[in-house]
Amino acid sequence: MSNRYICEVLEIFGLPLIAHERAPSPTMGEGVFDRFINSLLTQEPTEQRGIGYLKFFEYHTYAKCDGSSETGKCDIFFKDVAVYDKTGDIWSINETDHIDNESTIMFRNVPQLNSPKRIDFSTNSSTHLRLDLWDYNEGESKSKLINNYTDLEIHFNKIYKYNDWSTQKIYITYPGYIIIEIKIESCSQNHELPGCNYCSNHWYGSTCNKYCKPVQGNYTCSAEGDKKCA
Repeated sequence: MSNRYICEVLEIFGLPLIAHERAPSPTMGEGVFDRFINSLLTQEPTEQRGIGYLKFFEYHTYAKCDGSSETGKCDIFFKDVAVYDKTGDIWSINETDHIDNESTIMFRNVPQLNSPKRIDFSTNSSTHLRLDLWDYNEGESKSKLINNYTDLEIHFNKIYKYNDWSTQKIYITYPGYIIIEIKIESCSQNHELPGCNYCSNHWYGSTCNKYCKPVQGNYTCSAEGDKKCA
């Protein structure tokens, strides 16, 4: 490592410019000072997190169960339901009750999933949902796995309005889709995630510099703060 390079690094970090000369060493290892500088240059960015909420709203399946009947609906239940990010599971449950003979599941009827779930999510990495979809038959050994889903992205990073519920429809490979609702309640300091900028009422934009207040009978405001004719 050259003296000029070390000098430039010291200037960047506001450290005093002192003479540095590596003592001769019988090994090929770098000196302690070099390792310190390298650690500054390679350290991971600070993890930013936020507090959000997730509501399971609706699930629809096109799967056929109970034999070969074209109209045979499934007795749906879910296993290994989890919200996770790169650090691991944030929230999870093992299994839900089953709903008899339905192709559309309203999660308000599923006790384990009928209330908002508090999610401690990362604001600088993605958040995902996974779940296993099962068809219930009397006796655990007779229940059948329909499909398992992983890496279903939850779009906390696309929420534009702080503390408002946002609906997301997640299309899954055959057979169906899931509708969830999410909102952001608070964030650590982070100005890159739109929903983490706590704009006052009627102010919009990533820096809260766009003003729009609806006028009844005249215009409303979009999620981005643009005026729309009423």
